[in-house]
Amino acid sequence: MKNKLSNFPKDEIGLIDFDKNLITKEIDYFELLFDDNIFSIIVNESNRYFEEKYLKKDKTYARSTWQYQFLKKKISKNDMKDFLAILLCFSVCELPQKRMYWSDNPILKQIYVTSIMSRYRFEMIAAALHLKEDIVEMGNNLTKIIPFMELLSKNYRKYYRIDQEICIDESMIEFKGR
Repeated sequence: MKNKLSNFPKDEIGLIDFDKNLITKEIDYFELLFDDNIFSIIVNESNRYFEEKYLKKDKTYARSTWQYQFLKKKISKNDMKDFLAILLCFSVCELPQKRMYWSDNPILKQIYVTSIMSRYRFEMIAAALHLKEDIVEMGNNLTKIIPFMELLSKNYRKYYRIDQEICIDESMIEFKGR
């Protein structure tokens, strides 16, 4: 039986197939994987979902609450990038509640987060975040994220090649024993 691992290329491992002179900062690597096509899908689906869920059901309710403010300014690609940057910031400096990042308390307040986006805008984008139109499909809970994951996988395969020897840490594998 032929070894399946012999298909790995020996010459290029890691980031491939891009102009290395254009990649100078961490954000450049991120934008290789999360390209404009992916952001367009997230933004379009989130705007569509928000309008469908909050604005078409009850227009009087929508006009009298924060949803009306959202109508004035739909989510843009830059808004979504800012939203993801804030989520990444949350993982670096963890606080018990998301609202604490915008706190008036100088001990809790995160200047980086408050300078990017207001809490109000962040919560509106979080409420609207959507990847695919709602389609009920029995037995598969992942149908909403599969197209998104396929786009990400395509970009990963395009720009990153793994080595034949890869380390799998024990924390990566679920353990159901004692």
